[in-house]
Amino acid sequence: MTFEFEERQGSLIDSVMPTDSIVLGMTEDMKLLNKDIRSRLSQPQQLQKKKVGQVAIHQHQKRFIFYLITRQKSYNKPTYAQLEACLIELRKTCESYNVQSLALPRELEEGLQEKYVKQALFDVFQGWPEKEPFLPSISPPLQPQPKKLCCLKKKLAAPIPAAEYAARHRRLYETLVQLDKEAFVMEGGATMRYYSNIDWELTERPFLVVLRRQESLPTGINMTIITPTFEFTKAAERFKEARLPKEIQPTFVSWDEHKSPFEPIKSIVQEGSLLVEPTTRLFIFQGLEEEHLNVQIAPISIRQLRMIKSPSELNILRCANTVTEMAIRAVRPHVKVGMSEQELQVIMTKALTAAGLSQTWVLALIDQHAALPHGDSSEKQVKEDSVILIDTGGELFGYQSDTTRTFFLGQKGFNQTVEDAWYLVKKAQENVLDHLKAGMTAAQVDLTARHVIENGGYGSYFTHRLGHGIGLEMHEEPYMNKGNTDLVLRPGMTFSVEPGIYIVNEFGIRLEDIVVINEQGQLELLTNGLAQDPWSL
Repeated sequence: MTFEFEERQGSLIDSVMPTDSIVLGMTEDMKLLNKDIRSRLSQPQQLQKKKVGQVAIHQHQKRFIFYLITRQKSYNKPTYAQLEACLIELRKTCESYNVQSLALPRELEEGLQEKYVKQALFDVFQGWPEKEPFLPSISPPLQPQPKKLCCLKKKLAAPIPAAEYAARHRRLYETLVQLDKEAFVMEGGATMRYYSNIDWELTERPFLVVLRRQESLPTGINMTIITPTFEFTKAAERFKEARLPKEIQPTFVSWDEHKSPFEPIKSIVQEGSLLVEPTTRLFIFQGLEEEHLNVQIAPISIRQLRMIKSPSELNILRCANTVTEMAIRAVRPHVKVGMSEQELQVIMTKALTAAGLSQTWVLALIDQHAALPHGDSSEKQVKEDSVILIDTGGELFGYQSDTTRTFFLGQKGFNQTVEDAWYLVKKAQENVLDHLKAGMTAAQVDLTARHVIENGGYGSYFTHRLGHGIGLEMHEEPYMNKGNTDLVLRPGMTFSVEPGIYIVNEFGIRLEDIVVINEQGQLELLTNGLAQDPWSL
């Protein structure tokens, strides 16, 4: 059997043989996902309705067309389990119809371009017809299965390219010109990493990067690194490790500990205002002021440079958050009665590590413990009808993941109140994805979910903001709260959508996924797909 899904030249239908059967993606309401295909191939109305995980069939001229029902709505991405269920049924269907040539092109649908999904295709078809495929899982004794769960560092993502740092400097220069400001000063942290790829821990001795306008330079920015004298060698090594493009050649200035670390900045920024981050420590701000410098907090236009993510950043965030959600799904079948919250942390950490994430963290809460949104995992044990909340994430090339799932061990109907609360939270999350678009404010985003929960009678139990920005920091701007009426959403902004219901001493429900405002101004999931129900996820 011919199995092909690589990208081809020209139109999909024109680039395959007339006898090649084709696989297309479709939603549960029978809408084709690929716009080009919709224009070339009229969607058959006589198709029998199918559920997610099933395959619809239509004969077109000399070929079969198989429609994989991989998602409920177009904004959902297929989960690994849903996709594999479709592919298993597709494989059996091909055998029954004696299909000899099957085209699974890259244009199958947008959600199947990622290489981890191509791995799923290989899992199903590579052994045709000798063996059945299996789902990615963390099986006892929880040995890593990188090809199954995700081999992120090799296949899906790459570090930020050097050229992007030069582009960041150019955008900063343009913004400083618009603001009529001279320089941007930063200490160790995410913003320093964003512009210099240098990671420096905060101490009582200031280590600063000064980015000053200088039109004669290729990027328009002159970078000066101000370091304690005894840290000069370390600073030079950190810059070497940063592997910045040749357009960025900093000047190093050291300061002796019996002198002011801020005095060199006065000679660098001779006139005009300089900006600092809102999170700058007070003694840094005061030290700059004591040098009679015009110091101001960076306005939103400066801070938005980090909020709006590049394609490279989005690729890393998509990979990190996708595999985090996949790891939760992989761990779910191994949650057993008698396991403690701390034991859940252990197996979840192993799953994340097997997936290629570093700096992992896990919050596992059972039953009434989940009523504390940021509670502490303990020795509390899983029961037969427990409600379990896992909030977890990790780091990939410096960028963060953050996903939450709440699931049930009890059978359907074990506690109708808790079940209804779970589906209300899901409805609130879906309402955001259905209605949010660029141009809305962060406050409107929060209220889009909050009104759903209020109308369901749980308004006072949704006790936190809807979401937070995510990137180099797990919590960063923009913040989705109903008081943030000034911040307008723009394409490239990434943030969490995590409504919740928390009733003290009873239960807690939270569902969290990471989204981006795409170029069309709509929300796009950066996780692997929304939770479908509280049992299978």
